[in-house]
Amino acid sequence: MTYDIGKLRGMIPLGFHKAVEESVRETLRSGIYGWEVIDCAVTLTSARFQPPSSTAGQFRDLATLLVAEALLSARTVVCEPIHHYELDTPTAAVNRVMAALIVERAAIDDQILNGRISRLTGTIPASHVFAVARQLPGMTHGEGTFVTDFEGHAPVAAPFPKRERTGSNPYDRDEYMLHVFRTMP
Repeated sequence: MTYDIGKLRGMIPLGFHKAVEESVRETLRSGIYGWEVIDCAVTLTSARFQPPSSTAGQFRDLATLLVAEALLSARTVVCEPIHHYELDTPTAAVNRVMAALIVERAAIDDQILNGRISRLTGTIPASHVFAVARQLPGMTHGEGTFVTDFEGHAPVAAPFPKRERTGSNPYDRDEYMLHVFRTMP
């Protein structure tokens, strides 16, 4: 995440910039579905400071709300880590192995038959690697090998998995505003 105050340097107190930046970072740590938002740039383009009534806390609360609204309108996508795999199996077991891979949401990109041994390659969500590794010895009578490497991230199909949120939820404006007004002195 990058944070840029644009041309506003000196227009509001430095402490207010720090409050806004901390708030932006905190809001992005648990995005719409509770997962961290990465690869994001946030630029402060406008701010109005009214001494003595403006406070850093007000800027913090408003920044949280604005970042949440921006993420909601940006059509945020939840991604998951993906691994590339190479799986060697006796050719006699290849159909069982392929069925298990499909159940575990693996994509099979290539199948090479080399006599008694078949090699399958493709991608699989990282959360499903262990399930395949656990099943492989039984399906191949101990003759299969399964090697994976992190490849990147890919979008998860909706409905997106959610993580439990702690504290107020800026993505629910009513709940967030109740929290802000309850904590004000």
